[in-house]
Amino acid sequence: MPSPIRRHYLPDEVERRLLLALRRGDYGETLPGERTLAEVFGVSRPTLRRAIAALVTQGWLKPDRGRPTRILQRPDSAYPAREVNRSIVFLSSHPLHSLSAGTMLAYELLSAELAANGYSLHFVACDAFRQRHGEESLPALMERHPAGAYILHQAPYPVQLWFARSGVPACIMGSAVEGLSLPAVDTDFAPAAKHAMGELRRLGHAPERVLLLLPQLDLAGNRAMREGFLNAGGSSLNVLAHPVDDAHWPAWISREILPLLGESGGPTAIIAGWARFTVALVSALGLRFAQRVPESVSVMCLADDPVFDMLIPRVTRYRRNSSKYVGQLRRIVVDLAHGRAPVRPQVLLIPELMPGGTTGAPRV
Repeated sequence: MPSPIRRHYLPDEVERRLLLALRRGDYGETLPGERTLAEVFGVSRPTLRRAIAALVTQGWLKPDRGRPTRILQRPDSAYPAREVNRSIVFLSSHPLHSLSAGTMLAYELLSAELAANGYSLHFVACDAFRQRHGEESLPALMERHPAGAYILHQAPYPVQLWFARSGVPACIMGSAVEGLSLPAVDTDFAPAAKHAMGELRRLGHAPERVLLLLPQLDLAGNRAMREGFLNAGGSSLNVLAHPVDDAHWPAWISREILPLLGESGGPTAIIAGWARFTVALVSALGLRFAQRVPESVSVMCLADDPVFDMLIPRVTRYRRNSSKYVGQLRRIVVDLAHGRAPVRPQVLLIPELMPGGTTGAPRV
């Protein structure tokens, strides 16, 4: 009777990757320390130790108590060192000046981390992300901006599909569309939305009186927010899509949100998915439309923005760990630039609720 097929085992993948590096001669005569290797591969130390133990058994390594682990076998000429393009290109649907403060912060942190590792990060505003059949222009863009790897910011399904099929090394700064095998790093928005609904329930808000406001973009992260909202008892009728262009936000809020707030049995709370829109929403409600937050309506955001700390009241929102987020992105793009498959190709980070002054008990 044949033995059962074994599922993917993380130490095996680390062992494979480490063996390939040894054959190429990446490490000289000794291995880097455990902490460094665990960070490079994005795994725990126990997982790394199991991979190293396997290579010790195979005769590649020899532990030396109190000293770095020695490499016993010489590099294999069949595995020549790969020439690495150390230019990383950041492709976004919007120009640099229109990115949210949170995205700009992540971009700057990532640029600094890559520079510290000998890489350069370059920003390119990509019209293909917003145009119908825009993916057809991507081959020409790759020729104009060659890179070791590409970071895709707010990339719609056709663009993600093109990168998945073409084999061009790319990582999504956001969520990958289900069914596509692209590396991605994002906030885990589904449980965040579910948790937000639970917090509002705790304050006394009925689920049927909570709105979810999302940008008019076909992004996997938006679908995850919607899924978490509905799974927590929210109504699909209360999921509204706002314009992407901030110039249209005041008119949209006046036309779509204000009439609802004035209705008997109208919404008592709003969950917003986009940080920049949340800033505009809270400001417009208080300054332009005389709707006090949270007395008239509570507001929460599933994303974070440094501007939130400057608003009065401070916005209740969900914050991801920026250093972990940027560190995961860096590890993946460096792997891709070296032609390696990332050990953890798709990473979702659980955000932390940051209480603020924009949530409270529903109005009577």
